Amino acid sequence: MRKTALIACLLTTLPLGAGALAAAPVSAAPSATTVGVSAGYSIFGDSDAALARDLDTAKAAGVTWLRMDIDWSSIQGSGSGSFDWFNTDRVVNAARARGMEVDGIVDYTPGWASTGGGIHPVPRDNNEFATFAGQAAARYAGAISTWEVWNEPNLQTFWGDGASAAVYTALLKATYPKIKAAAPNATVLSGGLAPATTGGGDIAPESFVAQIYAYGGRNFLDAVAVHPYSYPALPSDASTASWNTAQKLTGIHNTMVNNGDGVKKVWLTGFGAPTGLGAPSVSEQQQANIIADGLSYFASLGFTGPVFVYNIRDTRTGSTDPEQNFGLVRTDWSAKPAYTTVQQRANTPSPSPPPVVTDWWAWLLGLLRQWFNV
Repeated sequence: MRKTALIACLLTTLPLGAGALAAAPVSAAPSATTVGVSAGYSIFGDSDAALARDLDTAKAAGVTWLRMDIDWSSIQGSGSGSFDWFNTDRVVNAARARGMEVDGIVDYTPGWASTGGGIHPVPRDNNEFATFAGQAAARYAGAISTWEVWNEPNLQTFWGDGASAAVYTALLKATYPKIKAAAPNATVLSGGLAPATTGGGDIAPESFVAQIYAYGGRNFLDAVAVHPYSYPALPSDASTASWNTAQKLTGIHNTMVNNGDGVKKVWLTGFGAPTGLGAPSVSEQQQANIIADGLSYFASLGFTGPVFVYNIRDTRTGSTDPEQNFGLVRTDWSAKPAYTTVQQRANTPSPSPPPVVTDWWAWLLGLLRQWFNV
């Protein structure tokens, strides 16, 4: 009787609104947009001074990651017993000296180890490629935190005589254990998939991911990598869903979910738009708009990892070749509008979610009921 009377007393003596007055806001820590740059092969041709300026320029924009090739065909080009790590070491060391994390793309096959087909022939023996990947992971343990197995393997341009998810998955299965043996804590990504439609030696990225899982690749990747280029459209433009790779990301992640991999992220290891004079280039302001829209849209999806913008600096500003004009800055390092966009967005806190309000009086009354068993 006394217990019930005590609780009744507390209930009647609490002033109206007391719970609101005692409310304690508890906010989740704000998240950040992690932005990297995908450097492209031209960075290896930089002088030491140009390399330093490129990376300093990227760092000043808030960029914290560098994606770069760890090119088997360059490092072991002279034969199985020869290694030339000099230029790769130079770029890795320059990035790490600036506190940047590195995504190393282990890729491409020297002539002595290839099948000989296409622009970038596939390895004749997956174990030879995997052995090299393990050697690279051991050399850069502590310096390279993430490994991406090949670049755009869904395109004929980058995969021998024509893309094959079966052949690629076999390579992934051979390579993943070698990297993990040398660097157990490293993140291993499947090769970043390019925009494509299936046919003519190419495979659409969403189909390629589904096939990786069908061929048993689930346990041989820590995340899936995609290149969600959308230009000239904005990534978020749902009206372009029939061809816009950014609009394919949810379907790709759904495939992962359906295969029990929903906890894994989709890393966006190549993204941006070319300026310049040749089709399908966009204006410098359009480039900035696409990147701004992409950074917001990707973050809204809830399953994406870091976003790597391609590229730091134009190889030849004003060229009619779009490939030379993806830079955030021009060839002379003068900033395009996209540079300012990244500077404003990179690693800046996203808006905090609404505060969770705890009603302390309700908590106290609940505790009293437990104490007195009423």
